[in-house]
This record gives sequence, structure tokens and C-alpha cells, in this order.
Amino acid sequence: MYGDDCLKEIAKAISKATQRRTDLAARYGGDELIVILYNSSLRDTENFAKNLQKSIRSLAIRNDHSPISDQLTVTIGISNMIPAMMMI
Repeated sequence: MYGDDCLKEIAKAISKATQRRTDLAARYGGDELIVILYNSSLRDTENFAKNLQKSIRSLAIRNDHSPISDQLTVTIGISNMIPAMMMI
């Protein structure tokens, strides 16, 4: 299956990118994946996302059925927060 093969290749790229013990990568939905980077600044998170997107682009996965691109593309969104401890 083409879609499953694509997800496997992308998962490999994510696995290579998440090397720290505290990083967590998981499949969140049908074709959604999530990466949680513990103790990362916004700049580090942005750089991680950019590097991951480059890694996936370099896989050059064919996408013959797309009117947009002949290669698979990904959209990456980021969020960054510092949890606060509330004293009650």
C-alpha cells in the first residue's frame, strides 16, 4: 500500500531525528504524527521542524497523483510551552 509505505518512510526519518531519550514520536491519527520534544526552546523546536522537513523532502517520495507536486510534501506545525506549577 502506497500510503502505508509513505508513513513508514516518514516514521524512519522522524526516528532518526528524535535521538534524545526524552523525545517522543507517535502516530496520532490516520496520517498524523506527533513529536514531543522535552525541554526545548522555541528556536530549537523551529530548527527541529525545519530539519525534519528537509529530511523528509530528501527522501524524494514519488506522488504521481498530486496536482501540486510530483513528490510527497508534509506540513509541520509547532507549539512550544513552559508548563507552570499552580499552588493551591
